[in-house]
Amino acid sequence: RTADTTSDSTYAAERSYLAEATGDYDELFRSLAKVSDAGMNEEQLWWWTKANAARGDRAAVSRGLTKLERARSSDYLQQAEVAALLGDKDRAVALVSAALRSGHYRGFPLRFWAGLDRLNGYPPYELLARQPDEREHLAAVGMR
Repeated sequence: RTADTTSDSTYAAERSYLAEATGDYDELFRSLAKVSDAGMNEEQLWWWTKANAARGDRAAVSRGLTKLERARSSDYLQQAEVAALLGDKDRAVALVSAALRSGHYRGFPLRFWAGLDRLNGYPPYELLARQPDEREHLAAVGMR
């Protein structure tokens, strides 16, 4: 990276993207620390909310989710990641199920959602993470 070709904000955005994609929530928190939450775009606000969930800061998560609600941003899988990061496995599974029932992300590999990693090995999640054509999966998401 050189100062001539990449601005600090672009570099920070790239760091945030990579940190979120790999589930490095400490790095994500650090990379967003310089951005005021009032100046965050929707994607950054989701990242900030997930980073705070990973830190266990329920008050910050609540503020983030309230701002996202006001922006009419409701993404079931991102909400599921927040719930999983807070340790609320049942709520996370319910949100994953809602996402699949609504047709969003059908067939998308859930294993690529870093925040959902905390659900690995949890039987209700494992059922949902299976291929969409499996009979159990279809029953679990109410499509049978």
